Amino acid sequence: RLASYIPSDKEYELPTLAEGTMSLFPNPADDRVNIRFSVNEDQDAVITLTSITTQQIMTVTQPVKIGENVIPLEVGSLSKGIYVVYVQTLEGKVSQKLIITR
Repeated sequence: RLASYIPSDKEYELPTLAEGTMSLFPNPADDRVNIRFSVNEDQDAVITLTSITTQQIMTVTQPVKIGENVIPLEVGSLSKGIYVVYVQTLEGKVSQKLIITR
């Protein structure tokens, strides 16, 4: 299940996020990755995870609020390797490489 929060078990110092970008943390990840991005209005964001060869692994639609959002994504069931996370919003589509370690 997804939620708009940062887990309290770890502290992260987050730099200012440039418009039209996203960040993943921690990256490399093992069980969970947080997807951080901003939007200009309340809307639904479509988060897609693919293999490095573009095979779709997971797609989730998540309501997000205006401003910065942090969406945790459980990745503990994935094999170690390189993946790509895409976030599609009304503002456009951004992507970033994700490394899963064990």
